[in-house]
Amino acid sequence: MFNILHGADENDNTEMRGVLEELNRLHREIGCAVGVVHHFSKNSEGSLTQRLRGAGAIAGWAEWLIGVEAEDEHVRKMQFEIKAAERPDPLHFRISGEDYDNWKRIERTDWVPTRKRNPVEDLLA
Repeated sequence: MFNILHGADENDNTEMRGVLEELNRLHREIGCAVGVVHHFSKNSEGSLTQRLRGAGAIAGWAEWLIGVEAEDEHVRKMQFEIKAAERPDPLHFRISGEDYDNWKRIERTDWVPTRKRNPVEDLLA
């Protein structure tokens, strides 16, 4: 996780820019892409960059974001945000319980939320 890589205050833009500059330095010197795993804030509304925890400098640094969150017990939603392109549609997937030589299978699914019925509706039905 991103917060264990540094001792900076993740809510301080100035401190986070220093950490992010170190990631840029690694990118330049080694010539590889740098991926950061980070958390959403408690705010569940808005775009991925708006929901990202910590200083705005973190979201500003990212060229693209992938957000994964639980839709229900078995299904996860993956959303994408790319600075240089229109936001693609989210996709849903489930991790299969079947075992393939000690590996699990990830299966794309068309997920539709189930509406919980009100007990009064059950009485009237």
